[in-house]
Amino acid sequence: MQRLLGFGTRYKLDGFLKDHGVVIDDYTVDDLRREVATLRRLGL
Repeated sequence: MQRLLGFGTRYKLDGFLKDHGVVIDDYTVDDLRREVATLRRLGL
């Protein structure tokens, strides 16, 4: 996800996710897979 969104570090990605209400503790591998699939459908 870091590379897909263009963040240079994991910490920048973490900050972005927190700013947008994504709680990492509740974020599962299945959530990631769904988001990657959505990004691919959108051509990102």
